[in-house]
Amino acid sequence: LLEIGAGSGYQLAKLKKITGEALGVDIFESNYAEVRSADVVLYDGYHLPFADQSFDIIFSSNTLEHITHLEEIHREFKRVLKPGGVCLHVVPTHHWKLRQIIGFYLLLPTMLWRRLFPSQKKPSKAVEAPVLPAPEVASSRGSKSIGQKMRNLFLPEHHGERGNVFSEYFYFRPQWWEKHFEDNDWTILKNEGLGLFYSPYAFLGQKLTASQRM
Repeated sequence: LLEIGAGSGYQLAKLKKITGEALGVDIFESNYAEVRSADVVLYDGYHLPFADQSFDIIFSSNTLEHITHLEEIHREFKRVLKPGGVCLHVVPTHHWKLRQIIGFYLLLPTMLWRRLFPSQKKPSKAVEAPVLPAPEVASSRGSKSIGQKMRNLFLPEHHGERGNVFSEYFYFRPQWWEKHFEDNDWTILKNEGLGLFYSPYAFLGQKLTASQRM
């Protein structure tokens, strides 16, 4: 199994217990680059560092919406996938996007209060664990303008790479994803919901247990 956007490798470790063999990839600029497990390989985001026909399964969870060059990455998926292999992608839906927009404005007073009066609590110490060193990568992110900062205060986050804060609602519809996969010559075997209720911005936090979210 190959996981795309594996981050620190936490989820990959769970998958490895099921499949027996599993590797993950994430981009050099990943926020998890310095805390990733040995099973997560860093790459340029375009060319998967594996030989042709290397994997039976390609898995991603809330990753595809963050990739601008989906057509190119689909070609890479097909290259490293074995004949008869399958892809399993978890993607956000328009229902999640609607909850994100509503949740943002419900939490806006709290978020503004925290920015005006930040907590003085000391950060908890991180648990030490052996990690792989991350290569130095130059960042292209510049400082935000006053207009951008104001917009971020009163508009919910633009989650993916297509559309804008509000048009993402349409890009995340199952019909858009289905057409996208079909346009890239994939055969859809099944399209179904996870059956889990996600609360963006951790709005409900631990108030809902995993069983209550089913």
